[in-house]
Amino acid sequence: MESPFSQPFADGPTEPMLSVYRYVLETFPMLGRAPTLAETKRNLGLDERAIADALKSLEEYDALKLDPATGWIGDAYPYSPSETRHEVVFRSGKRVYCMCAIDCFYVPFLTGSDVTIYSTCHLCERAIEIQVAGQKVLVVEPSSTLVWDSDAPYDCPTTNFFCCEAHLREWRDRTPGEPGTARSLDGALERGRAAAVQIRRVLGV
Repeated sequence: MESPFSQPFADGPTEPMLSVYRYVLETFPMLGRAPTLAETKRNLGLDERAIADALKSLEEYDALKLDPATGWIGDAYPYSPSETRHEVVFRSGKRVYCMCAIDCFYVPFLTGSDVTIYSTCHLCERAIEIQVAGQKVLVVEPSSTLVWDSDAPYDCPTTNFFCCEAHLREWRDRTPGEPGTARSLDGALERGRAAAVQIRRVLGV
């Protein structure tokens, strides 16, 4: 998955747009969900129209997706409001779901926190645990875990963990022609670091 804001701004980001996205990224991992409209208005001091315009712009730049039924935040890159196979747990015990395997590696760089990633092998459902501390992969179980990165710009259902190369090969044999790249966990972590740096640069944090 590419970072949001990978496309250049036509006129530059507006301050309400950046304020809303900063607030969403700060609160989502604490709440395990996107902030509500009332919370956003109260904490940012913006009116409903300004927030709606900011959200529309953020969606255009793939920073988040709006729920068509409510018009409010659904996915907020890299976080998911609903349960996925990719869960990130902070030392505090707070937890958040991510949209794909690569997204999990954005979290320690966006939050500055040590995390544990829990997922499963996409082929056999074997449990996978990855500890990231000091922005390095320290503990991996099983140690042969790797990532298939679909390189998709946003939706990435095929970007998943595999417990070993043999299972990744078997899955690829079953899905010939599936685009993407096999990555080591260090390679996936570097993808996360690079994307987080880009996001933080745009947000000015």
